[in-house]
Formats: sequence, C-alpha cells, structure tokens
Amino acid sequence: MDYVITLVHGTWARWPWERQAAWTRDDSFFCRRLSDAFGPSVCIKRFIWSGCNSIRARQKAAKRLASDLRGSSMEYPGAKRYVIGHSHGGTVALQALKDDAVKQNVHGVVCLSTPFLHTRPRSFGTFGLWDTVLTPILGYLILLYYLLYKVPAISARYDAIFAFLADLPGTERFLAFLAVSLLAGLLLLPLFWLLGETYIVVMHWQLAAEHVREAVALPSLDDMRQRILLIRSSADEASAALAFFQFAVWLLNKVWFLFGETVARIGATADQAGAKLHEFVLSKRGLLACCLGLALCVGILLEADKYFGEYPTVLVLLGLIVLPSVAFHFAKAIVGFLAVPLLVFPSLLLLSFDAKLVWSGFFLETSVEPMPPGAWHVHQLASTDAPGLAHSASYESPEALALIVDTLKTS
Repeated sequence: MDYVITLVHGTWARWPWERQAAWTRDDSFFCRRLSDAFGPSVCIKRFIWSGCNSIRARQKAAKRLASDLRGSSMEYPGAKRYVIGHSHGGTVALQALKDDAVKQNVHGVVCLSTPFLHTRPRSFGTFGLWDTVLTPILGYLILLYYLLYKVPAISARYDAIFAFLADLPGTERFLAFLAVSLLAGLLLLPLFWLLGETYIVVMHWQLAAEHVREAVALPSLDDMRQRILLIRSSADEASAALAFFQFAVWLLNKVWFLFGETVARIGATADQAGAKLHEFVLSKRGLLACCLGLALCVGILLEADKYFGEYPTVLVLLGLIVLPSVAFHFAKAIVGFLAVPLLVFPSLLLLSFDAKLVWSGFFLETSVEPMPPGAWHVHQLASTDAPGLAHSASYESPEALALIVDTLKTS
C-alpha cells in the first residue's frame, strides 16, 4: 500500500443515525475520484467523530485522530499518510499534529473550507480593564439612587421617616440621626463585598478565557508549511457570515478605543491644568488671585439670599466646582454600564465554533481567517453555478480533486 488517506468530516456533517458523512462514503464523488486516481495502491480511511460544535469535542477528536494515525503507521509502515479534513475537520487534523510523532509520520494535510481562529487578549486601551469592570457598578448605584429617590412610592416612605426624625426633641433627634447614619453605613458593607467578589470573578473569568485561547491555538506548523494545502470555495456562506462578524467587532472596537482615547485626553488635559494651577498658586500672582477669589466668595456669602434664595450658598459653590467632575464620571459610568454587553454581543456570532468563545469574548479578541498566521499555499476555487451550499463545493469540485491528487502524487 503506497498511500493511506484519512478523511475527517466537519461539524454536523452527518445525521446521528448515519455512520459516515456523505462525502466520505465509498460511492461519493470525492472517494471515487481518489480511487480512480490511485487505484489499488490507496487505502481510504474514515475518521468518525461526534461532530459536536464545541472546542472540547474537537480536542477529543484530535487526540483520537492522533492515536489512529499512529496505529496506521504500524499497519502500513511504508505508506505515505495524508489527512483531508473539511471545515472543522481541518481544525481537528491540524490539532492532531500537536503530537510530534504524528507530525513526523504525516506527509501532508489538506484543509477544505476550514476556518481558522485567531485570538489575542483584548486591549481595553487607555480606558483600562478595571474601569470597564467597575464603572458598571457605579452605573448600577446611580440606577439604585434613581429608584430610591425618584420613584414616588419609594421616596415617600423616606420622606415620612425623615419628617418623623425632624419632629423629635434635640437629643433624641441627634441619637436617631446617628442610628440612621450607622445603619446607612452598614448598608454600604454589601457594596464592599460586591467589589471583592467582582475582583475574584473577573480574575477567574480572565483565567478561563486564557484557557480557551490555549485550547483553540494550533501547534507550531513552521516545518509543515510545504505539506499543508488550503482549498477554499468562492462565495462561501460561512465566510460571508464571519465577514459580517469581523466588521461588527471592528466597529465596536473603534468606538471603544475612541471613547478610551477621549477619556485619556481629558485626563491628561486635567493633569496639565492642575500642574499649571499648582505652579500659579505658589507664585506671587497666584497668591494675590487667591486672596481676591476669597474676597469674592465672602461677598457672595454675604449676599447669598439675593442670588440663591433658599439653597445653601456653600453647597451651590461646591456644586459648581464638583459638577464637571461628576458629569465626567457619570459619562464613564454609563459607557461602562453598556460595555460588557457591547463587547460580548458580537461574540454571539462565534456560536458556530463554541459557546465558550461567546463568554470569553470580553477578554479575547477573536477573528476568523482563511489561513493560520504566516505564508501558506492557498487555492481559491473558481465560482460555479452548481446547486447546494458553496461551503460544500470544495469536496464536490473536479478542480479541487485534481489539485489534491496532483499534490499527493508530487509530495
């Protein structure tokens, strides 16, 4: 036996009651062309795996495939061994090359319409990871404040409590307000607990995302570049859907970085203004300006009723000073409140690979490419008007079969 060819089907390529995927059967166009080209010198094997749409299923299949290929090398010691995988079957074939013994004994791999995942840790830009994680908590606190003080049914109860306390005698009123303050402080304890739990959850989440990244990574294929052939179909439906995914992720990342850069510039400008203000205050002119400003504030306090009526003047002045900072952090809170769903939502399109890529999308930027990183031999099939899915055209195309046969014979 001169050639041993192992066929690996993709995800959902066969019905549960079927033993083999249609294109891997003996009577299929693909297998008949291989048999005609190589005659009795070829042994065509079928690798059957669950076809489940998960990283774990593909990992288990890759380990089984590696074991089968090692057995094939003992069964046919002098034969050339090739693996042909369609769609995710190509991923299974390349994952099997993590076994060094298999990599040395396999003469070539052909990937038909195989999508390749490229992952990298998500860059949160100048906004930062913890800004992204903790600002939603600030957003939720703002929402809680709105519910407590702006919803009439709830705020009326608070007004009744404070009216009751205000009617108490002096000493009792002081003790009652002290008790209420202590109670309010105790109510903030769950917030600190929430912050601690958030830190723990985020750390575990980030670690789990890193494990997902390691699981989808391909082995080093530098020494296999000349022995791997990538064949792709024109107008592949899967590629079109993934291209839309790529655009959605790109758009959201651009918006995210734009906001991060804006926040960074505002912060840098504030820092520069603070440094210059500090230098100015320490100068003679600065001291004079501070004295004039203090005199102006005293004048405003003396005429407070004329300008502010019933509102405490000091609170008004503090409000004017603090308001820009509060508005800035409120904007950060709103963006942080929306950040988690916005960053994870595009990853829903990665369900065609595994649900794990959805929840890890907060920490991983994932793209789907037509080839692994680096330079590769990729053949793009000519478009045809044949019925059926273009994603399946790679194993039904005479052009693809001719290229595979020529590659196997000359390698």
